[in-house]
Amino acid sequence: MVVMIPIAIASIAGHVYPDILASNSQLLIPTLINQNTSQLLQIIFFGALLSAILSTASGALLALATLLSENVIKPFFRGVDDKLRMRIIQIAVFLVGFGAVLLAYNPDAHIYELVAGAYSVTLVAGFAPLAFGLYAPWVNSFGAFTSIIFGILGWQIASHAGTDIPPTFIGFFASVTGIVIGSVASQFINKEEKIM
Repeated sequence: MVVMIPIAIASIAGHVYPDILASNSQLLIPTLINQNTSQLLQIIFFGALLSAILSTASGALLALATLLSENVIKPFFRGVDDKLRMRIIQIAVFLVGFGAVLLAYNPDAHIYELVAGAYSVTLVAGFAPLAFGLYAPWVNSFGAFTSIIFGILGWQIASHAGTDIPPTFIGFFASVTGIVIGSVASQFINKEEKIM
């Protein structure tokens, strides 16, 4: 029942304002709320919308900065104290926020493409290392790192080249190729070092 509420509102808005749906669908729900509800309901709706946006934005900024500090900086630099780690998190929050502002000011960016791009990054950079890490005992961290690099590069090159195959699929298969090549190469290099 709860899930049907936004679907019903969007369906009604598309039926009532087909011209807005055809020209700029991002204004569909705000126009419906502005023109068909009382001022109290408008305050509640836009307050809830603003609250959801701010909560998501702050969570995204802090999550990325903390992941950078804990999963990238901490393993490579063991002697980092808490004060320096906090400074790294603060710099990362600023950089991620600056990148988000640049994305928001891009006139060609629409919410659909931004959301699709966010989920594409998860598929091309995160799925193969996670799945192989859970189910394949022969993979290693170098293979996961190679998978991330191959996946993102394959996805971006395919996006700019304009292929018939969706760029996300190319990035995903490049990511799978990267984890296999990286893990095998890492094991081969480690064997050579042990022999010498």
